[in-house]
Amino acid sequence: MSMHSRGWAPGWLAVGLLSGVACVGKIDNTVGGGGGPGAALGNGTLAYAMVRLTNNQYLNTVQDLFPGATLPALTLPNENVIDGFTNAASGQTVTSLLVSDYQSAAEAIAQTLTATPSSFLSCTPTTTADENSCAQSFIAAFGKSAYRRPLTTAEATRFFNFYQVDRASDTFPVAMGAVVQVFLQSPYFVYRLEGGQTSSPAQTGGASVPLSAYEVASRLSYFLTNSMPDSTLMAAADANLLQTADQVETQARRLLMGDRARAAAATFNYQWLNMVKMEGLTKDATAFPSMTPQIAQALHDSTVQFADYAFWIQDSLAAMLTDTHAFVNDSIAPYYGLQPVGSSTLQMVSVDPTQRAGILTQAGLLAGLAGPVDDSPVQRGLLILNSFLCAAPPPPPAGVNTTPPAFDPSTPMTTRQRMETEHAVGSCAACHAEMDSIGFAFENYDAVGAWRTTDSGLPVDASSTLTGTDVDGSFTGALPLTQKLLQSNQVAQCVSYEWLRYALGLDSSQVDLSAAASVAATFESTGLAFSELLVAIVRSDFFRSIQVSM
Repeated sequence: MSMHSRGWAPGWLAVGLLSGVACVGKIDNTVGGGGGPGAALGNGTLAYAMVRLTNNQYLNTVQDLFPGATLPALTLPNENVIDGFTNAASGQTVTSLLVSDYQSAAEAIAQTLTATPSSFLSCTPTTTADENSCAQSFIAAFGKSAYRRPLTTAEATRFFNFYQVDRASDTFPVAMGAVVQVFLQSPYFVYRLEGGQTSSPAQTGGASVPLSAYEVASRLSYFLTNSMPDSTLMAAADANLLQTADQVETQARRLLMGDRARAAAATFNYQWLNMVKMEGLTKDATAFPSMTPQIAQALHDSTVQFADYAFWIQDSLAAMLTDTHAFVNDSIAPYYGLQPVGSSTLQMVSVDPTQRAGILTQAGLLAGLAGPVDDSPVQRGLLILNSFLCAAPPPPPAGVNTTPPAFDPSTPMTTRQRMETEHAVGSCAACHAEMDSIGFAFENYDAVGAWRTTDSGLPVDASSTLTGTDVDGSFTGALPLTQKLLQSNQVAQCVSYEWLRYALGLDSSQVDLSAAASVAATFESTGLAFSELLVAIVRSDFFRSIQVSM
């Protein structure tokens, strides 16, 4: 049974058109919408912070909603990347494709569930009275999980009425599957709709509204686990034990002990460090004949595993920047100048500390930030500016040719020499002077991330200069650069800033700078421990409230 074919309009469509971080909207009064809590405004509407679940969060959540079921493969549209991340609400525009894909996903899930009713229903009614009782119990329990808060009486009544209408022409399991479809297309499921505590007074522009316990639970869970709140977190919300910073910290530290937190942090690291550049990695077959898809995948996995190790095992920005280990197997050991390790499985080994230190010298990341034949000082320098200094240059002028200068074998030149010649003049010169200078620090690494001392038969020049930072100065090579970054307060503040806006689904223009500064101060005072950074974020008033702008 398809809701669409039966003429039911998904209840979230109207509110979906209002996607954004600090929007004001009146929730659609259909089966799946309306009646929820929110901060009442003088004009009769509800003020909501609205962040749609990412594709990863959506898939995790539907699996957690039906833990005993084998769900079908679901296809969701590609996500927009805003300032490096896919969870920024300002980029979550609603398209007809998105609407269609969410509806198709809900229908596919319901069809799979109704084929085996025991996979989602805990009762097997035999009478109409039993069916009604089962439906009401399911709606209350499943609704609380799907909406991440208890249903209001009005919502529960609408869902039950919907069930009764559908049950008049369909079997009990199919009617219950239709109920599931409505839930999965509701704004209260697809979005994190945060209206604040209902006891808050009417708000006007620029006001801050404390989140309700259930909203804190949802925000905390999706930040630290990329899925819905677990039973312990929901119990804390039921008992209203998520009102203080200490209470939220207690739950955060518990969640950080689980595997879901590890996966959630990996999602951040992957986007923060632009690791997507390593996906489908290919190189020129003539220049790098040994680069196979298997080796490319191993280089990718090695870098991801190092980031996970630095973040969780070492729990330190210092380790992320300067640890002298790598994860290698026999196939990629030569890329690190190492002998085979006797295994096709990645093994942690020590690397030459005069050549490698930290995530920025991982061969996989360096290979991703390079071209098919040559390294790319531009991409490598841009990563430092974007992710570690929060000093992204403006985009290139419209129509400018961004293709790197071609290699001329008749006139051997290093990549650096060609870039310096190409970027010395024109409208791009000013931006490239800073970006390229940082990127030149990585000239000892070729297009597959292997160490070299010559380029095109000429000596490598890895001299560089930082300007406009709190650790300005000249240096030579990537390792002195990583040491400078580690000593920089600006870097600690930037990493804190990136994590804070990621936690709340904000773009770069929407972060409260005073909140970011406070989080950064705690991060630095705890020795740059990542776990303490995350705790500092959830303890902040900025995390536990919404800012309403009219």
